[in-house]
Amino acid sequence: MSLLNNVKWIGVSQLVKILAQIVTIFYLTRIISPNEYGLLAMTAIVMNLAIIFSDMGTASAVIQKQNITIGFYNLVYKINICIGILVLGVIFLCAPIVVEYFGRSELYSLLYFLSIIFPITALGIVHRAKLEKEQNFKLLAKIEIFSSTTGLVVAIIMAHLDFGVYSIVTQMVVSALLISISCRFLSGVKLSLFDSYKTEDLKHIYHFSGNLLGFNLINYFSRNLDVILIGKYFSSAVLGAYSIAYRIMLFPVQSMTFVVSRALLPHISHDLSNFDVIRYNYFNCIFIICMLTAPLMFGISALSNVFVALFFKDEWAGVTIILCWLAPSAIIQAILSTSGAVFTAFQRTNWLFLLGCVGALIYSCAFFIGAQYDIEIFVKMYFIANILNFFPVMFLVGKILKFSLKDVFLVIYKTIIPALFMFLVLYVVNLYLEKITFNNFFIKLIIGLIAYIIPLCFLNPNLAKRFLNR
Repeated sequence: MSLLNNVKWIGVSQLVKILAQIVTIFYLTRIISPNEYGLLAMTAIVMNLAIIFSDMGTASAVIQKQNITIGFYNLVYKINICIGILVLGVIFLCAPIVVEYFGRSELYSLLYFLSIIFPITALGIVHRAKLEKEQNFKLLAKIEIFSSTTGLVVAIIMAHLDFGVYSIVTQMVVSALLISISCRFLSGVKLSLFDSYKTEDLKHIYHFSGNLLGFNLINYFSRNLDVILIGKYFSSAVLGAYSIAYRIMLFPVQSMTFVVSRALLPHISHDLSNFDVIRYNYFNCIFIICMLTAPLMFGISALSNVFVALFFKDEWAGVTIILCWLAPSAIIQAILSTSGAVFTAFQRTNWLFLLGCVGALIYSCAFFIGAQYDIEIFVKMYFIANILNFFPVMFLVGKILKFSLKDVFLVIYKTIIPALFMFLVLYVVNLYLEKITFNNFFIKLIIGLIAYIIPLCFLNPNLAKRFLNR
């Protein structure tokens, strides 16, 4: 299956997930308070760490490995089942520590409930990875759409029955359960916990997944340190506002870049010898990602006050300033998120681990500096950290695919310049259309869209035309 078809089916699935996220953010926030969202953000510190150990890069090992055997599938299946059960137990043991740190006893029941996800997910990791390896994204799209919509319906019903934050937690559990069951029965492979395995298969997983696990652990620390420090030095309401703003920022990263990266790994792994084709596809991916995320995020940043005032209650006003600085950070993260597929496909997970260490140092310094002041300084430092982290990551990707940083900037500037022009136009328009109404908001959206498309087409006449035609 071609990369374009992969992207198409993953995109369809991700579109449904985006719609579910939109409902969760804009509808459920009217029912669930910022304080409860803050509690959910506190549990994310433990849950994100548990997610790293629940997979340990074994799914990527399945996708990347050439000439795979049923014995290798069984070995990875055993490892995942054992780890899923182990992670559940560790969460139970760590729950008192988290409760003591944040001083919120409500976290006990939330953590215990969420821990069920890991043994459930472990049952379907290999089956899902096999479908991805075969690039059967059409079937995966159907499974994920069914799981997402079912989980969303459950969350809405429970929210109206006053289950509060447990509505979202149940949504996660239901979606995970349906995905695991569906992949298990539709993957076409039957696995056993009792079959033997080869020693060389275990060595392959150890060397491939070890560095990947190390990178994920380092990345976890740097990416969750913000929640740890905000939860400690600021109020739970501020953490709730930051959590919602962060989820909005992650839309392009979790949707557009997730689609591209997920399709890119099995596509690259299928043939690692043709550097010219891989580099061409990679640059096209970056261009498309920037073309979509840059106007979206610069637009949100320019209209953050109007956006929050129209779509959130007054108690969420703190989201405005946070979103203003997190939005442009998303553009950088969207570009960098594609690098993981390249490092994994070429088995350079040791470089990935090295970059994780460098990134952790950069983000940690930024977060500790920001925590000494207020939330506005905090998110500004986060933006600066993203800029600094961009250069070492793209430099090493260029070493693998044989291109320079200059080549990357030649791809990026053709979308960033039009987006910056759009930002300036919206800034001026805001001075004249100060009244916050839906009519004015849609007028600004139309003006911003025109202000972006005209310079974009001028700088990219051929590429823009081809993309729009497709």
